[in-house]
Amino acid sequence: MLKVLNEMKHKPFLLKSCPCFLFPCKKISIYLNCHYNVSYTFDKLCILTIDRSPRGDFTNFLNRLDLILQKLYNNKYNIIICGDINVNYLIDYNQRSQLNAVLHSYNLAGIVEFPTTFGLNSQTAIDNVFIDTSTIGKYDLYPFINGLSDHDAQLLILNTGQKKEKECHTYTKRKINKYAIANFQLKLRHETWEPVFDRNDVNKIFNSFLTIFFKNLLF
Repeated sequence: MLKVLNEMKHKPFLLKSCPCFLFPCKKISIYLNCHYNVSYTFDKLCILTIDRSPRGDFTNFLNRLDLILQKLYNNKYNIIICGDINVNYLIDYNQRSQLNAVLHSYNLAGIVEFPTTFGLNSQTAIDNVFIDTSTIGKYDLYPFINGLSDHDAQLLILNTGQKKEKECHTYTKRKINKYAIANFQLKLRHETWEPVFDRNDVNKIFNSFLTIFFKNLLF
């Protein structure tokens, strides 16, 4: 269950509204109560809550999670995943690597680095929060001891004052095809090459060659 302040504009909707995400509870190992489309700091923020059964089919879980994230990602949602994933992030093992492989493809990463579940002789981090740090920017995460369960809660505080924009880069690419190559060769044939062959200094010859060469390149 996910609770939202009344003054926050939001729209809860169940996954059953998506026909492709209808699955029998006995077969699937992911239980999604609901996710909230919150209009607050981000244009489109989706908080996805997960409670995964440790006895479920892990491969099936990954496949279904991938389908859900793909739908949200294609609709340009900023995604936050939280809940009991039942994958211990305090140790490196196969299930953690497999889950990371799926999440990283959507630029999501786990940010819980402290124990969240405590037993008599053990502690694990099977409850986690996954965010896209490239768009969310500054945040604070704290353990929230509730005294009611062997699972501690996590308190995530987002910096609502700013939204970290993705870096934009401009790339220049050279178009290479048979026509561009033929045109380049034609231009080289029309060069006199006198600055290259009429010099004795090797460095000057090389610099002259490069000048002619780059002058005729097509960008």
